[in-house]
Amino acid sequence: MQQSNMVSIVKKGHDLLVKILDYLRDPFLLIIRLYWGYQFYMAGRGKLLNLERTTGFFTDLGIPAPKLHAIFIGSLECFGGWLLILGLASRLISIPLAVTMVVAFLTAHNEALKELFNEPDKVFAE
Repeated sequence: MQQSNMVSIVKKGHDLLVKILDYLRDPFLLIIRLYWGYQFYMAGRGKLLNLERTTGFFTDLGIPAPKLHAIFIGSLECFGGWLLILGLASRLISIPLAVTMVVAFLTAHNEALKELFNEPDKVFAE
């Protein structure tokens, strides 16, 4: 009888926790969407306002047609960020934004990627 009572208490606690977390899911996703949208907007805006510097950086990375790519990526991040903030086509725009981030990580942060696989303790210790 004692064990049955304890199981009932744990089950009620679990059900309450699930209800609370379910209630908080939408506000949490809203906050995440607004934060990421703002970050993408600011990154794209920075690229577009400092186009020559961004073009030089892309040239140093060996990206072909660096000015064209700087304009394209800056515009994608800037307008994609606004779409995320407004909640318009957020699922659709997240695909090119994610691809952009993967490519940026593979090109601009190549050393960090190598360290992640070669010395993971060093990466996560910081």
